[in-house]
Amino acid sequence: MIALRALIIYEELLREFLGELSRAVGLEESLELGLGYLSRRLRLENAALFWWDDSRQALTMQYVFQDDTLMEGEEEILVNASSQLHMLIQELRPVIVSKGTPWLVYLPLTSKGTLIGALRLTRKRPIPRGRVLEKLPPLRAQRRSAIREYPLLEDVSNILSTKLQEVFHEQTHRKKEEYFQAGAEVATAVMETPRLKEMLEAVCRSLVVHLGFDRIRFYLIHPGRDVLAGIVGLQIPGRCLNIESESYPIKSGVNPLVDVILAGRSDVQVDAAGPRVVYVPIVIRGQVVGCMSVDNLLSQQEIDGEQQSVLKTLAGQIGMAIANAKLFEDIEQQAITDGLTKLYVYRYFQQRLKEEMDRADRYSYSVALIMMDVDNFKKFNDTYGHPLGDKVLEFLAHTIRSNIRRIDLASRYGGDEFILLLPEITEQEAWLMAARLLSALKTCTLRAPSGDPIKVTVTMGAALYPSDAANARDLIEFADKAMYWAKRNNRGDIAFHRVVSEK
Repeated sequence: MIALRALIIYEELLREFLGELSRAVGLEESLELGLGYLSRRLRLENAALFWWDDSRQALTMQYVFQDDTLMEGEEEILVNASSQLHMLIQELRPVIVSKGTPWLVYLPLTSKGTLIGALRLTRKRPIPRGRVLEKLPPLRAQRRSAIREYPLLEDVSNILSTKLQEVFHEQTHRKKEEYFQAGAEVATAVMETPRLKEMLEAVCRSLVVHLGFDRIRFYLIHPGRDVLAGIVGLQIPGRCLNIESESYPIKSGVNPLVDVILAGRSDVQVDAAGPRVVYVPIVIRGQVVGCMSVDNLLSQQEIDGEQQSVLKTLAGQIGMAIANAKLFEDIEQQAITDGLTKLYVYRYFQQRLKEEMDRADRYSYSVALIMMDVDNFKKFNDTYGHPLGDKVLEFLAHTIRSNIRRIDLASRYGGDEFILLLPEITEQEAWLMAARLLSALKTCTLRAPSGDPIKVTVTMGAALYPSDAANARDLIEFADKAMYWAKRNNRGDIAFHRVVSEK
């Protein structure tokens, strides 16, 4: 009767254990349901999962189920020939370390006949008589024949091993799908997003979503400058990072990113802190031109060899995309900039003016527009010839670029006239900028063929949106009228529409 009752309990336990695992999806849920069931049914103190590291001959705890909670583990057990767990490793059999109080047993977890880990069950209270595990063999009787007397341990081990194999297979399949999806989205971004920054933002977003990295940053060697400059970055949960202010001189030892560039290799390089940070060189036509930095510093998850291989493959696509994006931007820049002054053409200026006025409405700030005309420019051309007149325009354009903000826009309006767009600015701030520009023009180093210095002055007119004008056409017209008022009354200075209209 006792044997029959034990058999019934034994079969019921295995059936319910298998039922719990069959409901689970993924590793953590499988462990939470499976180990939770074993803990309740066998009244365990805890149940711990270890992975086997064959190279180090060590069992490393990954999870422990205790007090109805699945937690990450930190314990490590080195296994040598004299260890009680040596039979677990060599024969893939359960090992009963102690059958008393506490009761302690290790169950091997296998995949295709190879050890992948172990399950440790711990119970501090004695097992009541009549239970399935009442007559566990003593420590000295850890022979194959003794273990067979109690097949429950092997059956639990086999059931959990089978579930882990299923989970790993699903994870591998899901990983491959994610890698494929990341590659497909990167390819789409490369083909459909010609602008460099937008393309790299799309690439970052795909890699963070599908490969699960905490943060990705892109750096490129600045053309014409011996520095590595930040372009764009992204970190979970999809928040863009402004890294444009980051730049590092191309010198050894300055920064790991720079060292990757100087190494001149296309291989993925692991940071000295470990594989939670990797650097992927960006190569164009055999030349390292930048670097992709990928890290899991927040989650502390290692970036494994498979992920590094995927990153290296995608870096090849990204390198070609960067080359194409730079070519596109060069062509686009040529189309929207004036050949002589290198300022924007008026057609592009009109487009940007509308965009900035829309933003001004949305965020409730002012936009200033300044019209500018070179004083006595016809006299330059008539007296010294058009080549010197062109040099005057080039000097003026260079002075403008050097004295406006990054968010400002300068355009050649036509002939010797220029137009400036100054977003997010007050009338006082616009006046100070114009005064700085007028002062800078006094440093002109151009000389006439006779050697005499050439004096370059300009007259400006300004109007503000929305205080002066309600639309783009009126804004340009009012700034133009203010400029011509200044030419008649105060050449070489600036006049504001608000002031002129009151006179």
